[in-house]
Amino acid sequence: TDKHVVTGLWRYDYDGPVLSCRLFTDQSASVLRDNEFKRKLRAAMDAPDVVVDTSVHLLVTNSIESSVVYRDVLANGLNKRLVLPASKRCDATVTSCVADIDMDATNEIAIGTYGHELIVYKYNTESDSYELLWERLFAHPLQSIAYIDLTGDGLKELIVLTVKGLHVMQHHLENTVQLCHKRVKRLLQSLAISE
Repeated sequence: TDKHVVTGLWRYDYDGPVLSCRLFTDQSASVLRDNEFKRKLRAAMDAPDVVVDTSVHLLVTNSIESSVVYRDVLANGLNKRLVLPASKRCDATVTSCVADIDMDATNEIAIGTYGHELIVYKYNTESDSYELLWERLFAHPLQSIAYIDLTGDGLKELIVLTVKGLHVMQHHLENTVQLCHKRVKRLLQSLAISE
């Protein structure tokens, strides 16, 4: 049927206000789109399909408690809860963003705090935990974070809005060029193998 149906209901009580919630997958949206293209290409070549993990996770940031990720909420509900390390040591977490910031095809979590900190986490599949990837201190409290192509050059920038200004964090062009060369080389090798 075309009706929307509630398939589950979960509840969790927090001591303070929840300031942001984000549903996300581990793989970036571009990877999911690329996999659809690859699936069609493999079907045309009668090659086996590649399984893509599309588990949906929930990021919850809170003004008083640590920020947490509920892993695979469709299968686990709110039972598998991973705390983002060092997220409580800061002042209130006021904003969040989930994006493939390091361009490795997996999403990272960025949280911004009223305590002037931007903290970025990466999921470690081996330890089944989130690890601190990097952090940056700003002169003023953060209000919003976005990962978009603001400059129109085809590369996304990490945009950080503080109470006193807008900061545009760009990738190092040399690193991006090296990554592009590596991926084009891998693509050409895979095309040569499939012929």
